[in-house]
Amino acid sequence: MEATVASIILREPDFIRQTKMNSCWYACLKMLLKWHAGSSTINDDTVSGLASHWTPRSYDEIPQAFRSTNNLRFEDRNFASTDEIAAFLKQNGPFMGGGKVGKFFIGKRRFGHAILIYGVMPDGHILHHDPTLGAHCTIKGDNYLRLQDGERMYYTSNPRVEIEAMGS
Repeated sequence: MEATVASIILREPDFIRQTKMNSCWYACLKMLLKWHAGSSTINDDTVSGLASHWTPRSYDEIPQAFRSTNNLRFEDRNFASTDEIAAFLKQNGPFMGGGKVGKFFIGKRRFGHAILIYGVMPDGHILHHDPTLGAHCTIKGDNYLRLQDGERMYYTSNPRVEIEAMGS
């Protein structure tokens, strides 16, 4: 008997490309805010100042005051399965994830690459926006689970969840 994968595909968020080498997280943050709050504008010099060509960042470097004001929560906890990712999407909508993912992740680095996750397909692939590669990318679910770094950022105040398709 073949195992079934919980799948959920949310309406595709608007894509925003990163403009600096180490600002994938910043582009994902803008996509996340645009989706949930309606605007990708970040009026915080401290947060904007973290976007860098040279310095990789961790989500927990985004100041707590900014996260609280914008209803964002940071967690550092790996997903155990694609079913868990699907359940998280159903409850929280699109979210920032990442790790050693993306075609340009080469060599040993302290920090991973940020992506905006918005679906788990019936075949187990993770549907996401990669701020370097482009919109509507996929990664095999087992690869994401192996390569994830545990960091996730998500919206907490009445998150916008628009389901396009769902299955078990």
